[in-house]
Amino acid sequence: MRRTISKGKRAMKIVGEHYGMLVLGAIGGALFVSQATHAQTSSAPAAFADQLQQIERGRDQALVTGDKAYLERFIADDYHLVSPFGTIDDKAAEVRSAGTGFYLTLTPGPISVRRAGKDAAILRYQIDGTVKLRNGPYEGHWWHTDYYERRNGQWQVVWSQSTEIRQPTAPSSALVHND
Repeated sequence: MRRTISKGKRAMKIVGEHYGMLVLGAIGGALFVSQATHAQTSSAPAAFADQLQQIERGRDQALVTGDKAYLERFIADDYHLVSPFGTIDDKAAEVRSAGTGFYLTLTPGPISVRRAGKDAAILRYQIDGTVKLRNGPYEGHWWHTDYYERRNGQWQVVWSQSTEIRQPTAPSSALVHND
């Protein structure tokens, strides 16, 4: 059976696919820049890392408690999250979801911070949480990566990528291609 997609829907699908790839590519580019400047950025000063870790932990807490003022302050206006469910959410959606019962619990693990220039940083950590889906609570374990920029003296998260951690169905040696 052949499925027909209208030109408008096809364009939206293509744009959506390319947008997701663009966001992932931008995060990858930021990681590349970070690696390229490894000699000068491999160890962020403790105060620098502590400040960003505190902001990120506060952001996770604000999503659960509904502290929208905190989120407005530390999320950039052009923010986008690529969620583990495959959606792309902007700042308005993230702030709107705070305190609604979608985020039931969020418990971040140790947060790694890498300085990516004078006014940029990348954070990476694992987080456990429970979110409320249509069919009930969903407990998950995710890798979370954030790209922060200092704008007008204020650190703000610009991009986030969250990936669910699942037990592999095959041994890791089977997942590596040695062509």
